[in-house]
Amino acid sequence: MSNLNGLDTFTFAAIEGSALAAIVIVGGVLIALTSIIFNVIARTAASKEREQTRRELAAYVAEGSIRPEDAERILAAGEKGKHRHKGCCGAHAKPSAAASAASASV
Repeated sequence: MSNLNGLDTFTFAAIEGSALAAIVIVGGVLIALTSIIFNVIARTAASKEREQTRRELAAYVAEGSIRPEDAERILAAGEKGKHRHKGCCGAHAKPSAAASAASASV
């Protein structure tokens, strides 16, 4: 702490190295935990919304408002971008048309 015109001022230079390291580590851990918590909340909300959409579509199909094929297409359209940014080097690439046809015939 230094005294500037009768006012006490605080600078990080006045903190010892180990105390400053502890503050930085604790701050980093708090930021990481906050990020993890918000990520879990966002994923939970997205999952809840996805399930709500599935239930609503099932109700529409049950009452005959839409065809099951249309509901299936709507659900598939919502999942197209889901894996787009995950993986490396196309690990989650779409299967080829031949692979899709082969799995459909089984």
